[in-house]
Amino acid sequence: MGEYVDGLKFAGGSFALMPAKEVKALTDLAHQYDVYVSTGGWIERVLTQGNDAVEKYIKEVKTRF
Repeated sequence: MGEYVDGLKFAGGSFALMPAKEVKALTDLAHQYDVYVSTGGWIERVLTQGNDAVEKYIKEVKTRF
């Protein structure tokens, strides 16, 4: 199915429940095949928690992706 896959989306912040090492391996594999990776719409949830939460979220995402 590889030629039909163009994106990988983690729904509902699910990546936060996975070990960081596994998320990194999965996203690296996706990028190896030019598949974009998305954290989904979870940032919308984080935005309701204020600037500090958004900064923490973005920092965490950068370490996992």
